[in-house]
Amino acid sequence: MKNKYKKGALIITLILLIISLPLTIIAIIYKLNGSAENPNKEFYYDNHLYFYNSNGELITKYECMFKNCGYAIQTNLDNEYNISYYKSDDNLVDGIIDGKYAFISDYKDKQSIVNLYDLENNEVYANYKSVKNYGIGIIDNYYIVESLNGTYGVIKISNGKVENVLPFVYEYIALQNDIDLDQNKVIADIFIVKKDNKWNLVDKNQAEFINGSLIPITAFDTSSYIVKNNDVYNIYNYDGGVKLSGNYKYINYISKYIEVKDNNSNYYILNKDTMTLASKLYQTTDNSVISTKINNEDKLEIIIDNESKEIIEIS
Repeated sequence: MKNKYKKGALIITLILLIISLPLTIIAIIYKLNGSAENPNKEFYYDNHLYFYNSNGELITKYECMFKNCGYAIQTNLDNEYNISYYKSDDNLVDGIIDGKYAFISDYKDKQSIVNLYDLENNEVYANYKSVKNYGIGIIDNYYIVESLNGTYGVIKISNGKVENVLPFVYEYIALQNDIDLDQNKVIADIFIVKKDNKWNLVDKNQAEFINGSLIPITAFDTSSYIVKNNDVYNIYNYDGGVKLSGNYKYINYISKYIEVKDNNSNYYILNKDTMTLASKLYQTTDNSVISTKINNEDKLEIIIDNESKEIIEIS
């Protein structure tokens, strides 16, 4: 009789196990997918950041220390140096990068540290003072980052690894407004850098293209560069020779041309190679809104105060 009771108890235990096991598995899956903890799969929920893959499956979650917790906001000081950079309305630095990393900030009052978070290992890979990718991103997953001691470098995040492209030896690093139209990202063939109080143009191998400038470089092409000093623009060749000098209020490269606003507020377009006029002269004021643009990659349209003035065929 005793063995009969034992057998009955064993059968009941097995039945309960069969019933409860699927429920346990379902509960685990439910929890991992964020359904139980985070019903709507929100990014920020209940003092945590939830990271999901493209299939909606939970990769990991990060416990926040403060309410200001989320993807990092890029810090861009290019405007202070008058650099001709790509301007974006999106200041957040990407989302999940290469399926493994994310730049996140977790601060009380003001963003002071940016964490490069390793989602796979649930740990902070590196701390930076700031990060910049111009909103739309830089070719090859490059990121311009500032170390905690204030020096700048460039890193690349690819194939699950973080690599140094430029060492952290610069006082500032920027990229000009040069977009790869196929990838819709900023081109990073040449960086505008400041080191030892001099501005230069360098590639990813740290090769320098000029002897250095005490004046900030605002833009460049393959053989010359533009500087701005006390609201006056000039152009120099890579060898240091003067290409265009005077009291110019504005100078910038646009396709095969140079747009100019002289000290008399005359606006016009110059051929970049011959430095001869490629457009008419237009009298403007300091309040004039000039928005010359390229149409269909083969036409240059001069627009002043919302009025189309001239179309130049790009040859």
